[in-house]
This record gives sequence, C-alpha cells and structure tokens, in this order.
Amino acid sequence: MSPDVDALIAMSRAQRAATASFLEKVDADCERRLLNPRPQPRLNESPLARAAVAAAEKLLELAASEQAGKPAPAAMLRVALQTMAAAAATISEKLTALLPAAPKSSRAGYLRTLQEIIGNRPARSWRTEEWAPMLMELKISNDELAQRGGRWVATHHYKWGTGEVAAGDEVDLEWIKRHESVDALAGAARWKRDIELAVEAGWDHEEAQQLHLLLIPRAAMSRALASRVPCYAAATYALCDVFTARVNAQRRMKQLPPTVYRLLAGESSLAEADPAWERLEEPDATGFRGLCSLLAEWGVRAGRGYGGGL
Repeated sequence: MSPDVDALIAMSRAQRAATASFLEKVDADCERRLLNPRPQPRLNESPLARAAVAAAEKLLELAASEQAGKPAPAAMLRVALQTMAAAAATISEKLTALLPAAPKSSRAGYLRTLQEIIGNRPARSWRTEEWAPMLMELKISNDELAQRGGRWVATHHYKWGTGEVAAGDEVDLEWIKRHESVDALAGAARWKRDIELAVEAGWDHEEAQQLHLLLIPRAAMSRALASRVPCYAAATYALCDVFTARVNAQRRMKQLPPTVYRLLAGESSLAEADPAWERLEEPDATGFRGLCSLLAEWGVRAGRGYGGGL
C-alpha cells in the first residue's frame, strides 16, 4: 500500500471522527446556551449533518477501494473532502446565528491608532486654536454657562485664571483667551503646585504642564475622539505624546507604573466620567472583563510622593 493511500485512509477516519465529535458538541452547546426555550432540532439529524456524515463514509469507501487495488478518481476525493468542510463550516455558522447576541467586546478599541480615529496630526497649535473651544465646551457641559438672549453667561460666580466672573456675566471664546489661557492657568495656584511637583519628580516641565492642563477639558476631548471628530486633534496628540514619553521613561529606568485607585461608581467616579465603566465587571462575548476607555482619568496613588496615574 502506498503512503498516499495510508494517509488518505487516516485522514478519512480522522475526518469522520472529528465530524461526529463536532456535531455532538454542537448539540450540547445548543442545549446549554440557547435562550429560546422551544425545542431545537438536533443538528446531527439535519440534512446538512447527514451530508457531512455521508461524505465521511464516502471517503472511507473510496479509501477501501484504493486499498483493494481499485484507484478512485482524485476528483471524487476532492469533492468528498470539500463537502465535509463546507458542511462543518455551515453548521458552525448556523449555530452562531442561533446563539443569543453577546455584548460587543470591551477590547474593541484596543490598539487603534489616533490616525485611524481622527486623522493625521494637524499643524495647528492646541494652545492657541483648541484650548479656548475646549474650555468653552467644558463650561457648558458642566452647567457653568447658560445661554440667554443668544449669549453665554455664567450661572454662578467663579475664578479660574486671571479673570473673575459673577453670575450673569457674559463669557465667550475671547474672554477665555484673555483670562484663562494656557499660561494663565499654568500660573494659577490650583495647577501650579501640581506642575512643580511633577518637575521635582523628574518630569520635563513641558510634559508636566501639558498633562495637568489638558486633563482639565478631557471630557471634551473624549467626546470628540469617540465621535471621530478631529476638532481637538492637536490637543489629543499632545496628550498622547506625554503618555508615550512617560512610558518610555519608565522603561529606561526599569520602573513599574504606580498602583493607583479610583471609585468605580458614585460621585466623582470613573463611571460618572465615562458610563462604559459601569460594565467593567460584565464579561464580553469572549469572557473578558476590562475596558479600553477613550477618556483619560486620574487615579489616587497610595503612599507619599508625587503622582497619580492615568
């Protein structure tokens, strides 16, 4: 007997065994996972399954003929193998269609590049062209501004940078550029000390300033990113540059990122900032529990020293 015939017989038997095993698993999976309580037809009794079994039996028959000195046409062998493969693939496809819909994988956004989402890095400066619109959107979404008579006015008294407004005062993009520019907020006590602590911890000053200031309008940046709108692309690229620089620095120093904490639900929590966090503990279609969030958030670091985490 030639090695080719031996291989054909072995393959035929393996195919038949695999088909039978596959069909049994299909039936068990249907009984265990289908939500529909109505009786489902057993797939190993369907015409499709019978065709697969018949194809396997035909292969054995052809192999026996080959063994008895009656060579079978190669075309017949190919047809039998193709029938089995097609039947198995179709059964799997039909089974998948019967199964209950599963939630989209929470890793769906993993390893997507900014270029894929919002296009190439723009030539404009986020400091001069995107900063004021981001703060304006932030104030509106936080109900710090309300529209009255076609103007945006403050809903309460507040002071961030060099300007101070009372309830009812008009606030527009030009006002923000004058009183709440990047330099104005970087010099304000509220953020100045955090930037200084980052520099003392070994950060580059530019990186420290970009990080702390760009995290202020992070919700606006996240909304644009999720909508694939490049209106804040320069700021988004700048923030990601800081993340990349810090990761590279930790690798050079062979440091692990610090362990940080944040409330999952409730006031000032991750879920409040991004509702996708509410489903963190729910397994997705693959059984994975996790999240790829488009929103950058601070975590609280345990112990002393500068930091938090992102």
